[in-house]
Amino acid sequence: VATAWRDGRFETSLTIDVNLWHRLFPVAEVGIMTANIKEELYNYETIGCFAKLGANYNFINFKSDRKYDHIFYAGLRYAYSYTEYSLKNAVIENKYWEETGTYESVNQKSNFGWFEVVVGVRAQIYKNFFMGVSMQVKTFGHFYEDTPTNPTYISGYGKYGDDVLFGLNYSLSYRF
Repeated sequence: VATAWRDGRFETSLTIDVNLWHRLFPVAEVGIMTANIKEELYNYETIGCFAKLGANYNFINFKSDRKYDHIFYAGLRYAYSYTEYSLKNAVIENKYWEETGTYESVNQKSNFGWFEVVVGVRAQIYKNFFMGVSMQVKTFGHFYEDTPTNPTYISGYGKYGDDVLFGLNYSLSYRF
């Protein structure tokens, strides 16, 4: 929970997976992100939602006589994000003309897609309760349409600008 608030932003998601023969796990994830970042030279606000679809493959513990339901998995996802963002009170200095001005870009919208490669582990801690950790490599990001500016943060993706982005997730799960 404490890592959900980073740099003035909050992000959370709900993930559902289905256990097929304890090897293949189709996955669907939805989530939201908000950010309100106030710096000395600008204010940046964003809100967005995202969805991810894919599957995980379990490499261990898939025999029918297993005592616990631990898994070690790798997976692939396609993700989509809709983000609204505003940049306000951005101070721009022109040292040559010795002028200072402010810039605003409000109510901008973007649609962004990317692929993720996921590696993780999920351990059964008590009956139907699980804890897990996973790492994502987010790549091949693309906008669905041109925008005059690009968002600083994209919901579900993170900070925009790098060709490859790494993520780390912790999870608490319950099996129905």
